[in-house]
Amino acid sequence: YWNLGEFENMKDEKHTTLQENFSTLADDAIIKKLYLGSLGNMVLTAVAILVSGLVDGVAIGRFLGTDAMAAYGLVNPIYLFISAVGAVTSTGASAYCGRFLGKGNIEEAKIGYSTNFVFLSLYLLICCIFLLNKWHRYHIKKDLLILPLIK
Repeated sequence: YWNLGEFENMKDEKHTTLQENFSTLADDAIIKKLYLGSLGNMVLTAVAILVSGLVDGVAIGRFLGTDAMAAYGLVNPIYLFISAVGAVTSTGASAYCGRFLGKGNIEEAKIGYSTNFVFLSLYLLICCIFLLNKWHRYHIKKDLLILPLIK
């Protein structure tokens, strides 16, 4: 039920403020339809993540004890932060590369995906080095650090 005359008029208008651009975008029926179509998937994904964390916590607390539950409580926010950075950069790279793929510029899309892959690989390597070094400091003698350069 689109009035094509509205879209033709929108081409001629000059939007000067961010609020005007946003209200024009929010009024667009296509955007609303796509957003509402994906809203259910986003909610189900969030609920599944919450339920899996709850099940993990119950299983760890019940079968492994209070020390394991305390360790899980300390490590879980770090894990969620690392996962969030990966999800945000991957989503951004998908949108960035999708724009180039839509224009038919496959080489720029390949560069975008490759850059994202290299960034995430380096990010995970740094996180692993940091976490292994911290673990090593607390569980092995202090003079035998896994990475003597990081003190």
